[in-house]
Amino acid sequence: MWGIVSKIIDRLFAVGGAFALCQLPLLMQQYSMMLSGHLAESRRQINMMQHAASLTNKTLQEYIAKFLGQQDLDFVHQGQIMQAMQTRYEDLNQAYAALQHATVWSKPFVFVHNLDSAVFWDTARDFAPGITLNVESLIYAVVGLAIGVLIYRGLIHLAKRFVRLFRKAPARVV
Repeated sequence: MWGIVSKIIDRLFAVGGAFALCQLPLLMQQYSMMLSGHLAESRRQINMMQHAASLTNKTLQEYIAKFLGQQDLDFVHQGQIMQAMQTRYEDLNQAYAALQHATVWSKPFVFVHNLDSAVFWDTARDFAPGITLNVESLIYAVVGLAIGVLIYRGLIHLAKRFVRLFRKAPARVV
């Protein structure tokens, strides 16, 4: 009886692992789309600042530096906001480019390394699980299947060791 139950649980772990890991490409795709939207908005803001700078024949850096160099704290704070917007644009642009050029095998590592937490939580909040039928999802599903089986076998191995431990333990006399 235990053999049938064990095989069923083994298959459930395998299917669960495959389903869980085949969600990763979908999560990364939805994250990439959200990141693209944030990048487009950031680019729009940078373009407006560059246009304002060009009206007085300044580069964006010169324009921001002028704000930062003022005595008036309102202007300094505005300069800091502008500098943060430029830094954010560069970070988003770098993260998006890295994700777009990553291979199937490197993408999860690139994803985690360049993860923007605000964009990720927006993506996670709206994440819609599903199954995509492409090579990338198939690769992740196969890896997930293997991981699911390994987790199950690891748990069984630990359970057997645990049982052996208690069988060898001497009975305590009270």
